[in-house]
Amino acid sequence: MGGFNTVASMTIALLNDSNVTISVALHSVHGQSVDSRKKASVEAEAYTIGGKEHGVIGSREITSEKDCQAVAATRNDFLAAGISNINEKYPKNRDGVKFGVLKNLSLASNKPMVLHGVSGIPREETKKMINLGINNFNVNTELQGVFAIAIEEYVTEGKDSEDKGFDPRKIVKPGVEAIKLKVKEM
Repeated sequence: MGGFNTVASMTIALLNDSNVTISVALHSVHGQSVDSRKKASVEAEAYTIGGKEHGVIGSREITSEKDCQAVAATRNDFLAAGISNINEKYPKNRDGVKFGVLKNLSLASNKPMVLHGVSGIPREETKKMINLGINNFNVNTELQGVFAIAIEEYVTEGKDSEDKGFDPRKIVKPGVEAIKLKVKEM
């Protein structure tokens, strides 16, 4: 398809054509160097998050300060680092976020930090993470969960068989509404 410049150009064109006025982050995986951007920011990852995503199974890595500094030097705008986080539901016996590591990585990178795998982390911990440099939280697992449950209920209750309920827009609507409620709850 093309490299970063292709994706960035397409994204910027879409933002302009759609009159989007909010900031949009392009996700530059594994610290690829990027050129100056006008309307898009770029996030780099300095680790492999725990769990399975896109067919890749990662361990719950802890990013080193050296790796954090090396990725931060690639001129990305945001940095995601591993502090024992995972991209799936956390087990009940999870050992928690490594706050000391987060503080050191935030200082080492001198970049706004992103945390992937926040679904299920208690609110008190997320508040503490904000104070230690996290500017962006990814909570996709939790939202996917409520989306799936709402659609399953819609089908299980037979609503897909009523009044053209099989229309994909009608099928996904309960999932979308469930996501909206969950975001308000967060």
